[in-house]
Amino acid sequence: MLYRLLLELFLVLLNFICYFIPLRSSEIIPKDIYNLLTPAALAHLIMGDGSAHPSGLIICTNSYSVQEVVALLNVLIIRYRLYCSITIKRQNNKSEYMIYIKKHFMPLLRGIVISYFHSSMLYKILL
Repeated sequence: MLYRLLLELFLVLLNFICYFIPLRSSEIIPKDIYNLLTPAALAHLIMGDGSAHPSGLIICTNSYSVQEVVALLNVLIIRYRLYCSITIKRQNNKSEYMIYIKKHFMPLLRGIVISYFHSSMLYKILL
C-alpha cells in the first residue's frame, strides 16, 4: 500500500517537473503558470532561487527570457497582490532578468508562503 502511494506521488511529481524542464533540457516558465504557481510552489521557488536583501527579496530568474519573467511577475502581481519589479543584470553583453519584491510587501508574502517554508530558509523572507 505504501509503495503504491509513493509510486503515485512520484508520477505526479514527474509530471509537474515536465512542465518546467522540456526535452531540450533547459528551464521554462509554462504558459499556465497562473494555475501552477500555488503558495507551496511559490515557497519552493523562493527557497531555491530567492535571495534576501535588507530592502526586500530578489527571485533569481536569470535563466529565463524576459517574456517568461514578465509572465511570472504578472502572476505575483495579479494573483498574490505583490508589488514587484524586474531588475536587469548585464553580464558579458547579455541581459539577465530578476524579480524584485520590496520590503514593504514582505509581510504579505510571508502570510502566503510561511506555512510551506522550512525553518532553515526563513531568513529569505526576512524572518
